[in-house]
Amino acid sequence: AVLVRREFSPRPTHLARGSAEAFAMQTCPDSASDGKDASFEVDVAEMSGRVHRIGGLSADVQFKTLLVKVANALDHTDCGLGLVLGDKLLTDDHRYQTMCELGVTAGKVLTAVKMKGNPIYEFSGFVGDEDVHPHATNDTIVQVCFLGHTCVLVRRTSRRIWLAGSDSFIGSCTYDICRGFYRMTEVGVAICSWQQQFRRVRSGTTRTSTFSVNDSGWIRRRDAVPERLRNLEIHDSNKWTKWHGRVIDGECVLGVRMSGKGGAAEVVQTLALA
Repeated sequence: AVLVRREFSPRPTHLARGSAEAFAMQTCPDSASDGKDASFEVDVAEMSGRVHRIGGLSADVQFKTLLVKVANALDHTDCGLGLVLGDKLLTDDHRYQTMCELGVTAGKVLTAVKMKGNPIYEFSGFVGDEDVHPHATNDTIVQVCFLGHTCVLVRRTSRRIWLAGSDSFIGSCTYDICRGFYRMTEVGVAICSWQQQFRRVRSGTTRTSTFSVNDSGWIRRRDAVPERLRNLEIHDSNKWTKWHGRVIDGECVLGVRMSGKGGAAEVVQTLALA
């Protein structure tokens, strides 16, 4: 399940389903002069970066209408389409809520993601750019997914180090997210050209009873992907493990949990709108 934070005051849990209309009246405009009936457009981006303009919407249109329009624009015949708006993942579970209730207004940009599972390739081991320290442990995991002509990569390196001199413990997580294009060779090697690359580092220091956290946020990078992550030998089952999962599932992207503000939804939007 995905925790959804709304842009308006949360609906009281004691409201019955039959009270939905009354609640909507309190949170959304209720007159033509307030723009309830005015038609507007939104932009919907694919993971490839391609953007579609979707029109014919209004404040009181239900979300299921937008899902149908997006599915038609993307020629998406399979079920299970989700739309990311800010830090929220909107799915078919929201189908009866209106544009106003969900905060979908004119000029908003949403990102389309397939909720149906996709083949994902996983690599565990050193990729070549880890910061090696005699008293540190590094644990790296890489997940790659191929979506049509687009490839998406998520990498996380967890590092732990004990500094005896200062009696402190330092832990960090380095996240890399990449989007690009690929071509598959005859022997099953995916040669990837990463057009968009971002890194985020979250680190924490523990000293006796104190704990501090630093978060870099997502920072754009150029040509920083190690060679091992450009030529992916996914045919080699000794190096890569194939499994089936969703691009976004809760706070995970390709199976990697995204810690920090924004979570998984911010990752998807960062890659699609870069």
